[in-house]
Amino acid sequence: MDITMLGGAEIGATCIWFRTATTQWLVDAGTRMNELDPLPNLALLETQHAKIDAIFITHAHQDHIGALPLISSMFPTAPVYMTQATLAISKVMLADALHLSRQDGHAKVFTEDQLDQLWPRIHVMGQDKVLSWQGIRVSTYSAGHILGAVAIGFETNDEGSVLFTGDYSVAPGRLIGGLRIPHGTRYDAVISESTYGSRLHENRAQQEKALAQQVSDVIQQGGFVLIPAFAVGRAQEVLMILQNAMRYNKEIKPFPIVVDGLVRSICPIYESYPHLLQGPAKRLIHTKGRLFSPEDIFFVKTAEQRQSVVQQGKPCCVISSSGMLSGGPAIFYAHALVGDAKNAVLLTGYQDEESPGRLLLTMAKESPEERRWILPDRVVPVRAKVGLYSLSAHANRRELAQVVAHVRPHTVWLVHGDEEAKAGLTRELRSYLPSAHVYAAVVGESFNVPVREPAHIVLPQTEEPIRATSWRGQVLAFKENDVLLLGYCTQQAGGTCHVTLQDGTTKRIPVDFVKEPLGRVPAGESPNEYMVGLIAAAKACIEDGRYFGYRSAERLGYLIAEQGGLLPPADPYGNDEVMDKLEPYGWRKTEAMPLTQVFRVFVAFPWAIPDALKAEIEGKEVHGWRYQIEPQVYPPALQKEIEQLAHRYGFRIQPPKVFTQEQRILVPITSDHPALDTQMIADQLQQVVGGKVHVMRADDHEQGSRLEQNEAMRRIREIMPDSLGVYKIGADTAQGIIKVSVYFPDAVVATDGAKQVAAEAEKETGWRVAWATHTHMEQLAATAIRWIESTSNHVVGSPAIYQDRNVVKVKMTQPLSDEEKAIICPSFHQQTGWTLQFAGDHHADEAVVTPMQNGTPRAEINQALRTIEEMCTRRGVTLYKKSFKNNRIELAFITPEWGHTQGAVIDELRHVTGWEIVVSDKVQQQALIRLAEQITPGVIKTPSVYLAKKAVGVRTEQHLSSEVIEAFARQTKWHLQAE
Repeated sequence: MDITMLGGAEIGATCIWFRTATTQWLVDAGTRMNELDPLPNLALLETQHAKIDAIFITHAHQDHIGALPLISSMFPTAPVYMTQATLAISKVMLADALHLSRQDGHAKVFTEDQLDQLWPRIHVMGQDKVLSWQGIRVSTYSAGHILGAVAIGFETNDEGSVLFTGDYSVAPGRLIGGLRIPHGTRYDAVISESTYGSRLHENRAQQEKALAQQVSDVIQQGGFVLIPAFAVGRAQEVLMILQNAMRYNKEIKPFPIVVDGLVRSICPIYESYPHLLQGPAKRLIHTKGRLFSPEDIFFVKTAEQRQSVVQQGKPCCVISSSGMLSGGPAIFYAHALVGDAKNAVLLTGYQDEESPGRLLLTMAKESPEERRWILPDRVVPVRAKVGLYSLSAHANRRELAQVVAHVRPHTVWLVHGDEEAKAGLTRELRSYLPSAHVYAAVVGESFNVPVREPAHIVLPQTEEPIRATSWRGQVLAFKENDVLLLGYCTQQAGGTCHVTLQDGTTKRIPVDFVKEPLGRVPAGESPNEYMVGLIAAAKACIEDGRYFGYRSAERLGYLIAEQGGLLPPADPYGNDEVMDKLEPYGWRKTEAMPLTQVFRVFVAFPWAIPDALKAEIEGKEVHGWRYQIEPQVYPPALQKEIEQLAHRYGFRIQPPKVFTQEQRILVPITSDHPALDTQMIADQLQQVVGGKVHVMRADDHEQGSRLEQNEAMRRIREIMPDSLGVYKIGADTAQGIIKVSVYFPDAVVATDGAKQVAAEAEKETGWRVAWATHTHMEQLAATAIRWIESTSNHVVGSPAIYQDRNVVKVKMTQPLSDEEKAIICPSFHQQTGWTLQFAGDHHADEAVVTPMQNGTPRAEINQALRTIEEMCTRRGVTLYKKSFKNNRIELAFITPEWGHTQGAVIDELRHVTGWEIVVSDKVQQQALIRLAEQITPGVIKTPSVYLAKKAVGVRTEQHLSSEVIEAFARQTKWHLQAE
């Protein structure tokens, strides 16, 4: 295999030409910053009559893709291979490069036609995959650095093997992990980047903390901060650093963030690939739906907005491309801000020797009176602070050497670095690979890959996971017919795996069915035991919200959560579209609600949204999720509109009253002007907020006002007779509703007596009465027991409650007579609205005999527990604990009340296992708290659990909606109450 450096020996214009006896290909097609000489040495391709069969791209920075449309047009039959994320970023970067090339002073590298003709030639290749191309084994390794970046390895049978690292990082960043090459990987030669080959990086955590602190300090002192950043990778890292600092560091006072330039276009791409993100970033995208939310960040979209940021806006942190101040809006901000000593320009990455960013850093070392920033078209005096923080997305000297040594090459060529960097890395490599030959590559020179010995490479039939060869002996999570399964891999060959499932059956599955390898079975433990334990640990991770990490249980938890629809789909472009359309109505935010698969959309004035637009947005669906516009008016925005009218027309206001369900607003005012036109004021306010607006003088308002909330609830409690079984009354002030909970709504709500009492209460209080629809399960079970005991009989265990059929089934110590049943069953139904059924005649000691009454022999206890776990998992029933007590199995659910609703499942478990199974009386308090926090928007403090009341109390920034209360009740059979 022969290799020629067409560009990229230094930093910029990376393009490498590979040749074997049967084929030729290029890796990367970049440009350099120098406008006079931006291209690789393409003349060599013409003079040597190159016949390129393919182009492979490592990542989407301009120094690796900037000349791709041009070079691809030279070889129009050659497919271009890149990852999906690289393709998405390339479309933005190359379109921007074309736009810049039309401006004076910029090199015209390719034409619009060449760019348009490029896209049909693209072939998407996977990350961490191996594929077969022209008899060559091509392997890709996720490289860190930026989203979608890969190192690429090429292996032949008799012409050697080579790994081109591309640009890479080793330490994980805020968004993506670093380069990881599987243990045992070997290459004859390595072409390695050497950007920081002569230095080690400063402590990353300290640099991040110092950056956030300086940004905060400058803004608190009334200054602006400009952070020029590379649009891809660096800008997103900086945004995450600053957002996290404001969220979690109490020493950092919150400050506004403004994003401009290409950064704005790249951010949604990062949000579109959550499976490539890691840790906190993956958690954030799946809990909030966004990494870079417009609620927290202002995205500049027009030149007018850009001007207003620096001329009229308050101090903020501006993050804009380009990172070297060589173009983009960053130049505008720099010119506007560097003249003021209160401001700061903070650089965060590599600065080319000839870049304006490097000139600014050099100038900052001079005395204040000599600080002149000399640019091609002007000289700018600099009084602002200038700083440099090391947030590199490249590996340092030690990391570079360790990665190269990991694959044990005989020959190493160093590229993508200056002479000092290559010399430093050469010295470091000699301590790791003393017998290897290390060279500094030179543009235009060719070299041959030395072959250790002929190899026999295995070519995959289809694209396969790069690590599949190491799966034997591991537990694999895989999907078959869209069902997630676990299996123990006993053999892997030829693109298939042989796996043994938990029930002992074996399967042969394609390797592309595999979602995650979950580690080897520990010594002394059977594969089945390991899989059962792994499932239990994964469920615990889901309960704790810890399913975004690297541990096996966390990775399995992520897959289970994904299978169960608990992960909101990333929809940044759709989210932005919704935001743009709702901007005129006071866009506020979206919140993802995994349990209902809804994106809740909050605007200031939802009633003003036209019906057609509302239908369009709420009809939008993303992977089964939908958008739902919340109906509540935002009080601060309403207050602001009313205050503006009050100032204009000279009246005084009292707190407005909002009736959400009626879409009505009542605005009490006082004025010294008897002729004030209240209808005109109402019309003007209604144009903004929508719905119906009534403006009335305070005296008139008092005559038609409803009772104060607590007084209304007190009066309704007095009106409601004891026969209704009222046990709780609550108020929804935003909707003007008093909600009444009775023990047995199925028997009460539809009666004439209940309707008459509700009408009387509404008339007397001015509030609307609504009945809660859920039955009080504990009272239901107690009522069934009381009716049985009224016959001097006794109930065995807890009654089984079948909520889907409104049935309560009981076991008794002795059978009832037909006469007793004829009295009890109709009476129970009349009192509760539920049907009472009997499991049969039982004696107290028959609950523990073997076999059970159904004739099923008892399973061995450990097998029974495993069966229970598996069946609950398949049926979507969350089981918190299972234990063996008093010769029976006890199952713990989130609450006993919810457990009693699973009568059908428990009956099936009894039948299958042969064991008596009962519901534990233990309450899972932490799970209740987590659920309350998850489904309740704007929780201020940790929820409180009230065991006696069977309730969880939450304190929120906004009113507690009936939808949230009902969702909590459905999942727990407990009550959620506002505090």
